[in-house]
Amino acid sequence: MIMGVAVGESCLDVGRHEGYRRLAVIGLVAVLGVSIGVASVEEAGAAPAVPAAVAQPLEAADQASAMALAYRKRRPVLVTGLTTESSRTWAQPDGTLKAEMTSSPERARASSGEWADVDLTLERKSDGSVEPRVHARGVRLSGARPAEPDSLVTLGFGDEQSALGWRGALPEPTLSGSTATYPEVKPGVDLVVEVGRTGYQYFLVAKNPQAAAGLSTISMPWRVGSGAPAAVTADERSRAAGVAGSGQSSTVVSDARMWDARVSPITGEPVHAADVV
Repeated sequence: MIMGVAVGESCLDVGRHEGYRRLAVIGLVAVLGVSIGVASVEEAGAAPAVPAAVAQPLEAADQASAMALAYRKRRPVLVTGLTTESSRTWAQPDGTLKAEMTSSPERARASSGEWADVDLTLERKSDGSVEPRVHARGVRLSGARPAEPDSLVTLGFGDEQSALGWRGALPEPTLSGSTATYPEVKPGVDLVVEVGRTGYQYFLVAKNPQAAAGLSTISMPWRVGSGAPAAVTADERSRAAGVAGSGQSSTVVSDARMWDARVSPITGEPVHAADVV
């Protein structure tokens, strides 16, 4: 069986008073997953075509300079001063602007201040923690550690930062692309964290019936901002959101899902899947 949740990209039950997320595990060979992230709205726009023969695209720092250059060169010019994590804008030779906008971050500011393309490949840092090479939301995973402290994943910055914990020691994770696997966090259970562009997902994989039976209840500390327990709101779909102390930003957590290891040969989807209740 597999159970899954998404944070910032999907939601789980977050304890209203204690700030804990509790997941009931049902079934045999199991995986439990959660995903966390920051929601974004897609605004699709057509990117201007640049001739294949042009080796170096034209750029200008501001709109006025870009429009003047585009008129002189009769080619689109990227307005670098209007570039964001999820959009780029080009001045056109006819005096118009065209923008390319995506629903999730495509780039992030590097320490040099320059834009760098998002790269979710996980790497170990000198302090033992794990981070993607380039990420717009500052995802940080724990390396191997003893039972205290209880940190597992942090997301965001300052008062808008959220933190998910794990009670107990963590082994050194195995890294593969954007996925970190902490083996045997409990007997027969692996903890898997997969980083996405706006958040992350986590899963508990029970590898035998005895391991699944031992996961009847899981409590994982959940904090936002200054470290106070997360407040919880719920809409008609029973989705939950931890709201940062500023009240201006929220981390969205998906409903927990569970499924077993059997997969349909026709659809490729799990044969049995259900919400965790």
